[in-house]
Amino acid sequence: MARQGLGLDVRSAIHAARQGNGPVRKEGVRLKHNGNTLEINLHVIPLNFEGEEEGYFLVLFEEQRPPEEPPPKKKPPTPGKAETNRELEDALNELAETKDSLRTIIEQHEATNEELRAANEEIQSSNEELQSTNEELETAKEELQSTNEELTTVNEELENRNTELSQIIDDYNNLLASIELPVVILDAGRRIRMFTPAAAEQFHLIPADEGRSVTALKIGSELDGLEERVKRVLDQGRGQDYEVRLPCGRWHAVRLRPYRTVERKIDGAVIVVLDIHERKLARDHEEELVSAALTFAESIVATVREPLVVLDGDLRVVSANPAFYKTFHVKSGETENVPIYALGNNQWDIPKLRKLLEEIIPENASFEDYEVEHNFPEIGRKRIRLNARRVDQPDGRPRLILLAMEDIGDG
Repeated sequence: MARQGLGLDVRSAIHAARQGNGPVRKEGVRLKHNGNTLEINLHVIPLNFEGEEEGYFLVLFEEQRPPEEPPPKKKPPTPGKAETNRELEDALNELAETKDSLRTIIEQHEATNEELRAANEEIQSSNEELQSTNEELETAKEELQSTNEELTTVNEELENRNTELSQIIDDYNNLLASIELPVVILDAGRRIRMFTPAAAEQFHLIPADEGRSVTALKIGSELDGLEERVKRVLDQGRGQDYEVRLPCGRWHAVRLRPYRTVERKIDGAVIVVLDIHERKLARDHEEELVSAALTFAESIVATVREPLVVLDGDLRVVSANPAFYKTFHVKSGETENVPIYALGNNQWDIPKLRKLLEEIIPENASFEDYEVEHNFPEIGRKRIRLNARRVDQPDGRPRLILLAMEDIGDG
């Protein structure tokens, strides 16, 4: 709060100090005090403190003392006009200072207005940016809500799939537990991926064996040639079956199949081991019996005095007895595995014989006492009585036909 008459001078000095960022000295400032006019010197010094954003100013007032003069001499009294002129000059000086102060105030006001206008524009720009940001946030909020809805739907689908997957895994585990066959699944690197309880018992597998190479385990040594066979299955994509006798003495059938993914890609192999010991013994015994029966039958055929021929389903000669070779002058090398109609330069291509073998035998198991008369190149014209019987073999093996011939004289 400056004394009346000092406000303009103090304000202008402070403005000058702020603009110049340095001390300002203003001399000859007039001040009325107790009816007298005093002249003082005005000092304004800027004060800047660290950490303070707003600056401070130190304002000093110094009384200006007039120079000492010699004692005044008696002069004639000064006329009143001179005093009036001095007062007028002081008034003009004060008016000039007032103008300067007003100019300074106007400039400060205009600068402040410019700053306010710039600040207002910045505020408007910030408001527009904030409004744009709010709109973007609203849009982002809507997108987030939409994304949340999609995620909720996806989560529900995943939960449903997890439930289905859990059900499939339960079914899979129960299926493996209920299979009483040794089954081992290998990956593409021929490492064990999983196995059934029966396989664990048969080959002494433990859970820690999963991931180990099959060749490093007991199963690799007991199943003869397993590594090479699995490699062929992986390379060729075709299954293989073979029989092996395990150290326990029992025969087993090993079935190797490629492990295919949903995309039909081969990603490993499946090993199934079946105990066929009793079946193999029965089959071997049956083969021995059949072999013995064939030997016995061949012995009987060889001792029969009449010509006798054994034909297969395609009417090719399987075998013939010595009486046939002797009677019709043919040899075994040119007879066996040859169609009967082509024997001896087609000498057996007899229409009636064709009808008997191709029409009657398929419908009836046998025919008896059919007589045919034919001119044979080597032995002349003969009358022959034919007897035939169809032999149906077990296990789906090809049927055979026994054809017996009896020479009943010349034609």
